[in-house]
Amino acid sequence: MLEITESSEKDAKIIGKLKKGDKILAGNQPIGGLYKIKTEDGQFGWVSAEGLTLEPTPEASKSPATSPSPSPSPLPTPTPSSTPSVVPSPASSSKKLERRFQLRGFGTGSFVSLSGVVVNYNRSDLGFSYGGEFAYSLSSRFALVLRGEAQFVNSAFTDSLTAKNYAVNVSSWPVYLGIEYALLQGSQWSLWGVGMGGMGFQTTLVSTSLSDAAPNTAGVSTMPLSGLGKLVLKWKVSKPFSLFAEAGYRYLQSGVLVPSTTLTGGAILYPAFALNLGGPFTGLGFGWSF
Repeated sequence: MLEITESSEKDAKIIGKLKKGDKILAGNQPIGGLYKIKTEDGQFGWVSAEGLTLEPTPEASKSPATSPSPSPSPLPTPTPSSTPSVVPSPASSSKKLERRFQLRGFGTGSFVSLSGVVVNYNRSDLGFSYGGEFAYSLSSRFALVLRGEAQFVNSAFTDSLTAKNYAVNVSSWPVYLGIEYALLQGSQWSLWGVGMGGMGFQTTLVSTSLSDAAPNTAGVSTMPLSGLGKLVLKWKVSKPFSLFAEAGYRYLQSGVLVPSTTLTGGAILYPAFALNLGGPFTGLGFGWSF
């Protein structure tokens, strides 16, 4: 009879015995001269390799053969289960921007004061502008932006001293270059901060006396530096199309100007002044990505 021990240690506890003709399953390789076995009643243990005759079977599930002495068959070796691996898709392994370019159109409104230009003028006028932007995305958060717009302020009033009617028209064509950064991003919306610098091309002021015959105008023309900072809230309507609202501050102020005047059109202008078209503004627009 062969003793079944609890482990492969030398002084391991004996937990059973094998008789001649018992059927068992045994491991493929002995450890320290002992095989790990499993008896017919499901008991596991260790027996000495001496006195055993191994008769391997084609499949581990088949019953072991009966021999004059206990004939262990190899225990089935567990096959390690394969660990699923995640293979990144091209979109996740290298996140590429599908649409790097965007064209935008917008219109804005602002309040402009001509109090430093026109004598005895103590009110603010509503200015408006329209234009477009071209943006190139450097990443999902950064973009370069080129902005061009046409800005206008038109005012009509009556001089309290002379009772004459005047029209003052101011226009400018600012061009900006800047960068925008995504402060917050959602699935359909995003909030961007934008900073730009540029120049106000063809910035002109023309004062006309409507109560006098020609020549009845006076004016100045300049090209001042300009800057713009704004927050933009964008809403993605579809894959290429979006709407946005913007609010910010525009800086556009000239140096000291001396108008070329006549006795009529320039009568209401200060002899020297700085033309200021800056101030807060708000606007709405749309964008098309491609």
